[in-house]
Amino acid sequence: MSRDIPDHVQLDKATRSGRLVSGQLKASALPRLQGVLADHSSDDEVLNVSLQFGLDPEGRPVVEVSVSGAVMLTCQRTLVPFLQPLESSSTVALVTSEAEAEALPEALEPVICEHGQVRLLDLIEEEVLLGLPLRPVSPDSQPMRVEAAAADPADDRQRPFAEADAMAALAEQLKWKAGSSDK
Repeated sequence: MSRDIPDHVQLDKATRSGRLVSGQLKASALPRLQGVLADHSSDDEVLNVSLQFGLDPEGRPVVEVSVSGAVMLTCQRTLVPFLQPLESSSTVALVTSEAEAEALPEALEPVICEHGQVRLLDLIEEEVLLGLPLRPVSPDSQPMRVEAAAADPADDRQRPFAEADAMAALAEQLKWKAGSSDK
């Protein structure tokens, strides 16, 4: 991790002082991303990170987490690695217990901070994961064309159960054969 970004901060001190933590780090420094990122790494996979601590209007401790940069993903169309731009920001409430988390309004996502500390790496990883597309597709890739099977122009009806009819006839034959061999 960057020297500018500590592993953790004290919740009370950071929120009361309105502490800003910012810096850069490589996407490869985030362990939870290792199964998501493409195996091919790039020097361009640098993330700019900003964590602004403070209090919301109701006096609850919050942090605005912002991440920008790029990560190497695998295109789901071509299976080729590509550099995915990333720009994500959200505000989360910092709580110390499950009871506090349940009391929050739905608009605020809780992060439980044990022992009055918050791990910054966890906040950054979560924000990166939230900013990634569900199905990564390179902007340079083209949709695959699927050739339709040649249809019989004389029969334009759809017969979704045509195979079921054939299977039912086969079952009848087997039942008849089984019945005649028992006699």
